[in-house]
Amino acid sequence: MFHADTYQHIQDEIERLAPQRDVTLVGVTKYATLPDMESAYKAGLRHFGENRLDVALPKIEHFSKQGIHDIQWHFIGHLQRKKVPKLASHFTAIHSVNTVELAEKLHQTAQKLILKRAVFLQVNIANETQKSGFTAEQLDDVLPHIQQQCPTLLIEGLMAMLPKGCSAEQAAHWYGKCHSLNRQYGFQKLSTGMTQDYSIALKHGATHIRIGRALFSSEESE
Repeated sequence: MFHADTYQHIQDEIERLAPQRDVTLVGVTKYATLPDMESAYKAGLRHFGENRLDVALPKIEHFSKQGIHDIQWHFIGHLQRKKVPKLASHFTAIHSVNTVELAEKLHQTAQKLILKRAVFLQVNIANETQKSGFTAEQLDDVLPHIQQQCPTLLIEGLMAMLPKGCSAEQAAHWYGKCHSLNRQYGFQKLSTGMTQDYSIALKHGATHIRIGRALFSSEESE
Protein backbone atom coordinates (compact mmCIF):
# COMPACT_ATOMS: atom_id res chain seq x y z
CA MET A 1 0.00 0.00 0.00
CA PHE A 2 1.19 3.50 -0.86
CA HIS A 3 0.64 6.06 1.91
CA ALA A 4 -0.24 9.30 0.15
CA ASP A 5 -0.74 11.19 3.42
CA THR A 6 2.78 10.26 4.57
CA TYR A 7 4.17 11.30 1.20
CA GLN A 8 2.63 14.74 1.62
CA HIS A 9 3.85 14.95 5.23
CA ILE A 10 7.43 14.23 4.15
CA GLN A 11 7.17 16.85 1.42
CA ASP A 12 5.99 19.34 4.04
CA GLU A 13 8.90 18.38 6.31
CA ILE A 14 11.35 18.95 3.47
CA GLU A 15 9.91 22.40 2.93
CA ARG A 16 10.04 23.16 6.66
CA LEU A 17 13.54 21.83 7.39
CA ALA A 18 15.33 22.61 4.12
CA PRO A 19 13.41 25.44 2.42
CA GLN A 20 16.44 26.73 0.49
CA ARG A 21 17.69 23.33 -0.63
CA ASP A 22 16.75 21.20 -3.63
CA VAL A 23 15.89 17.89 -1.93
CA THR A 24 15.13 14.68 -3.80
CA LEU A 25 12.78 12.22 -2.14
CA VAL A 26 13.71 8.73 -3.33
CA GLY A 27 10.91 6.25 -2.70
CA VAL A 28 12.49 2.89 -1.87
CA THR A 29 10.28 0.42 -3.71
CA LYS A 30 11.94 -2.94 -3.04
CA TYR A 31 8.76 -4.30 -1.41
CA ALA A 32 6.27 -2.16 -3.32
CA THR A 33 3.85 -3.70 -5.78
CA LEU A 34 3.40 -2.24 -9.24
CA PRO A 35 -0.05 -0.81 -8.33
CA ASP A 36 1.53 0.86 -5.27
CA MET A 37 4.24 2.36 -7.44
CA GLU A 38 1.66 3.56 -9.94
CA SER A 39 -0.21 5.27 -7.10
CA ALA A 40 3.02 6.92 -5.99
CA TYR A 41 3.67 8.10 -9.52
CA LYS A 42 0.19 9.59 -9.77
CA ALA A 43 0.83 11.39 -6.46
CA GLY A 44 3.94 12.99 -7.96
CA LEU A 45 6.83 10.72 -6.95
CA ARG A 46 9.39 10.53 -9.76
CA HIS A 47 12.43 9.01 -8.03
CA PHE A 48 12.32 5.30 -7.25
CA GLY A 49 15.10 3.43 -5.43
CA GLU A 50 15.83 -0.28 -5.77
CA ASN A 51 18.50 -2.45 -4.16
CA ARG A 52 18.19 -5.63 -6.24
CA LEU A 53 18.68 -5.62 -9.98
CA ASP A 54 16.61 -8.74 -10.65
CA VAL A 55 13.64 -7.21 -8.82
CA ALA A 56 14.07 -3.77 -10.37
CA LEU A 57 14.31 -4.68 -14.06
CA PRO A 58 10.71 -5.97 -14.43
CA LYS A 59 9.45 -2.80 -12.76
CA ILE A 60 11.49 -0.59 -15.07
CA GLU A 61 10.20 -2.55 -18.06
CA HIS A 62 6.60 -2.26 -16.84
CA PHE A 63 6.69 1.54 -16.69
CA SER A 64 8.50 1.75 -20.00
CA LYS A 65 5.78 -0.32 -21.66
CA GLN A 66 3.21 2.06 -20.18
CA GLY A 67 4.95 4.90 -22.01
CA ILE A 68 6.22 6.40 -18.74
CA HIS A 69 9.77 7.60 -19.22
CA ASP A 70 10.22 10.41 -16.69
CA ILE A 71 11.00 8.19 -13.69
CA GLN A 72 14.54 8.47 -12.34
CA TRP A 73 15.78 5.08 -11.12
CA HIS A 74 18.27 5.05 -8.25
CA PHE A 75 20.27 1.97 -7.32
CA ILE A 76 20.85 1.92 -3.56
CA GLY A 77 21.95 -1.64 -2.85
CA HIS A 78 25.15 -3.67 -2.81
CA LEU A 79 26.72 -3.76 -6.26
CA GLN A 80 28.02 -6.93 -7.85
CA ARG A 81 30.58 -6.32 -10.59
CA LYS A 82 29.06 -8.96 -12.88
CA LYS A 83 25.76 -7.04 -12.89
CA VAL A 84 27.26 -3.66 -13.66
CA PRO A 85 26.49 -3.70 -17.43
CA LYS A 86 22.72 -4.02 -16.91
CA LEU A 87 22.81 -1.66 -13.97
CA ALA A 88 24.61 1.10 -15.84
CA SER A 89 22.14 0.99 -18.71
CA HIS A 90 18.98 1.18 -16.57
CA PHE A 91 19.77 3.41 -13.57
CA THR A 92 20.44 7.13 -13.75
CA ALA A 93 22.01 7.34 -10.29
CA ILE A 94 24.00 4.81 -8.28
CA HIS A 95 24.30 5.50 -4.56
CA SER A 96 26.55 2.64 -3.48
CA VAL A 97 29.94 2.90 -5.17
CA ASN A 98 32.13 1.52 -2.39
CA THR A 99 35.38 0.36 -4.06
CA VAL A 100 37.77 1.71 -6.65
CA GLU A 101 37.42 -1.52 -8.64
CA LEU A 102 33.66 -1.06 -8.84
CA ALA A 103 34.06 2.53 -9.98
CA GLU A 104 36.44 1.42 -12.71
CA LYS A 105 34.04 -1.30 -13.88
CA LEU A 106 31.17 1.20 -14.00
CA HIS A 107 33.33 3.59 -15.98
CA GLN A 108 34.33 0.92 -18.50
CA THR A 109 30.69 -0.05 -18.99
CA ALA A 110 29.47 3.54 -19.29
CA GLN A 111 32.23 4.24 -21.79
CA LYS A 112 31.05 1.38 -24.01
CA LEU A 113 27.46 2.60 -23.77
CA ILE A 114 28.56 6.20 -24.46
CA LEU A 115 26.89 7.31 -21.23
CA LYS A 116 27.68 9.31 -18.15
CA ARG A 117 26.33 8.13 -14.83
CA ALA A 118 25.71 10.01 -11.59
CA VAL A 119 27.22 8.23 -8.61
CA PHE A 120 27.56 8.70 -4.88
CA LEU A 121 30.59 7.34 -3.06
CA GLN A 122 29.56 5.23 -0.09
CA VAL A 123 31.39 6.16 3.08
CA ASN A 124 31.69 4.01 6.17
CA ILE A 125 31.28 7.02 8.37
CA ALA A 126 31.51 5.15 11.70
CA ASN A 127 34.30 2.79 10.56
CA GLU A 128 32.16 -0.29 11.20
CA THR A 129 34.04 -3.49 10.45
CA GLN A 130 30.94 -5.26 9.11
CA LYS A 131 29.99 -2.45 6.74
CA SER A 132 31.46 -1.64 3.32
CA GLY A 133 32.43 1.78 2.03
CA PHE A 134 35.36 4.15 2.03
CA THR A 135 36.61 5.51 5.30
CA ALA A 136 36.96 9.26 5.64
CA GLU A 137 40.74 8.81 5.62
CA GLN A 138 40.70 6.92 2.31
CA LEU A 139 38.87 9.62 0.38
CA ASP A 140 41.97 11.80 -0.07
CA ASP A 141 43.50 9.08 -2.26
CA VAL A 142 40.38 7.50 -3.71
CA LEU A 143 38.61 10.62 -4.93
CA PRO A 144 41.38 11.99 -7.23
CA HIS A 145 41.91 8.52 -8.68
CA ILE A 146 38.23 8.03 -9.58
CA GLN A 147 37.92 11.57 -10.92
CA GLN A 148 40.96 11.14 -13.16
CA GLN A 149 40.53 7.52 -14.23
CA CYS A 150 36.73 7.33 -14.49
CA PRO A 151 35.56 10.45 -16.37
CA THR A 152 32.19 8.94 -17.29
CA LEU A 153 31.25 8.89 -13.61
CA LEU A 154 29.78 12.13 -12.31
CA ILE A 155 30.49 12.09 -8.59
CA GLU A 156 27.54 13.87 -7.04
CA GLY A 157 28.56 13.49 -3.42
CA LEU A 158 28.74 11.02 -0.56
CA MET A 159 26.25 8.43 0.66
CA ALA A 160 26.15 7.01 4.16
CA MET A 161 24.07 4.71 6.33
CA LEU A 162 24.23 5.01 10.09
CA PRO A 163 25.06 2.26 12.58
CA LYS A 164 21.96 0.36 13.66
CA GLY A 165 20.32 1.50 16.86
CA CYS A 166 21.59 5.08 16.77
CA SER A 167 19.98 7.53 19.13
CA ALA A 168 18.86 10.89 17.77
CA GLU A 169 21.98 12.48 19.25
CA GLN A 170 24.24 9.89 17.63
CA ALA A 171 22.47 10.27 14.31
CA ALA A 172 23.00 14.03 14.44
CA HIS A 173 26.69 13.48 15.16
CA TRP A 174 27.27 11.11 12.24
CA TYR A 175 25.14 13.05 9.78
CA GLY A 176 26.94 16.21 10.80
CA LYS A 177 30.24 14.50 10.10
CA CYS A 178 28.96 13.37 6.68
CA HIS A 179 27.90 16.89 5.86
CA SER A 180 31.27 18.35 6.86
CA LEU A 181 33.11 15.74 4.82
CA ASN A 182 30.87 16.39 1.82
CA ARG A 183 31.57 20.12 2.00
CA GLN A 184 35.28 19.50 2.48
CA TYR A 185 35.41 17.92 -0.98
CA GLY A 186 33.18 20.52 -2.56
CA PHE A 187 30.20 18.28 -3.28
CA GLN A 188 26.75 19.79 -3.61
CA LYS A 189 24.69 16.64 -3.04
CA LEU A 190 24.50 14.30 -0.06
CA SER A 191 22.59 11.01 0.15
CA THR A 192 21.70 10.45 3.79
CA GLY A 193 18.52 9.83 5.74
CA MET A 194 16.01 7.00 5.82
CA THR A 195 12.53 6.50 7.24
CA GLN A 196 13.60 6.58 10.88
CA ASP A 197 15.96 9.56 10.71
CA TYR A 198 15.35 11.60 7.55
CA SER A 199 14.40 14.72 9.53
CA ILE A 200 17.78 14.64 11.28
CA ALA A 201 19.54 14.15 7.94
CA LEU A 202 17.69 17.14 6.48
CA LYS A 203 18.99 19.30 9.31
CA HIS A 204 22.51 18.20 8.36
CA GLY A 205 22.63 18.90 4.66
CA ALA A 206 20.91 15.92 3.03
CA THR A 207 19.81 16.48 -0.57
CA HIS A 208 18.66 12.89 -1.18
CA ILE A 209 16.60 11.02 1.39
CA ARG A 210 15.71 7.35 0.86
CA ILE A 211 12.28 6.49 2.25
CA GLY A 212 10.83 3.00 2.11
CA ARG A 213 8.48 1.64 4.75
CA ALA A 214 6.98 5.04 5.62
CA LEU A 215 5.69 5.28 2.04
CA PHE A 216 5.08 1.66 1.14
CA SER A 217 3.85 -1.09 3.43
CA SER A 218 3.50 -4.79 2.69
CA GLU A 219 3.66 -8.07 4.53
CA GLU A 220 7.33 -8.39 3.54
CA SER A 221 8.28 -4.97 4.90
CA GLU A 222 6.77 -5.54 8.32
